[in-house]
Amino acid sequence: MTELLSLPWRLVPLTDAHCQELCAWRYPEPYHRYNWPDWATMLAEQREFADPDIRVAQYCGAVDEDGGLVGFAQFFPMTGVTRLGLGLRPDLCGQGRRGGVREAGGVSWRDKACTGEKAAVEVAGDTPSDGPDDGEAPSCGQDAVNLGRRAEPHEPSGNCAVRDGLGTRFVRLLVAEALRRAPHPAHEVDLEVFVWNERAIRAYERAGFTITDTYDKWTPEGSEPVHCMVYTGPRPPLG
Repeated sequence: MTELLSLPWRLVPLTDAHCQELCAWRYPEPYHRYNWPDWATMLAEQREFADPDIRVAQYCGAVDEDGGLVGFAQFFPMTGVTRLGLGLRPDLCGQGRRGGVREAGGVSWRDKACTGEKAAVEVAGDTPSDGPDDGEAPSCGQDAVNLGRRAEPHEPSGNCAVRDGLGTRFVRLLVAEALRRAPHPAHEVDLEVFVWNERAIRAYERAGFTITDTYDKWTPEGSEPVHCMVYTGPRPPLG
């Protein structure tokens, strides 16, 4: 699919094997909220990428030169906006320029019984969780992650890279893919991030995102404040 500029990674369709691997990834506290349920539960509830239609329409994986899964992304469509959700493999998180970062961090509604983050993103690995049956996004945040019933964008989760580390570059390249998929040049790209996740916020800012709103979101652990960040960085030339 898409070659990630400046990174030796490629964006590819998510396979069943990739999905099972994502469900086995485990992040330490306080990022444990970004862990997906086990694959059997995901399949039984048809959550997020366990739903074949949602997987094809919204999700992709990022693989390295050896074909190993290093991250994932969700491009959740909304009116005039694509809500970005993403995550990096746990062992790559927080590595900054040394090689990796889990910059996506999102509010995870996947565990919700909620729907959202588990889809949305924070560079470390956010994903939206359950949501409305029609695939309606939870809101800038729910973290844009998907829904058990339907997919939603999930907030990025995890630690952010330092300066322009792996996480920041990963986010920029996913933004480029989101803009490539956009139906028109003025289409926006946004994401949600927990207010406490300062490292992720800094990484998103380095990648070209700006905080435009702050509000409380419901999560499996209670209501928490999140920022909605909109991409305001450079765009590819028209034509």
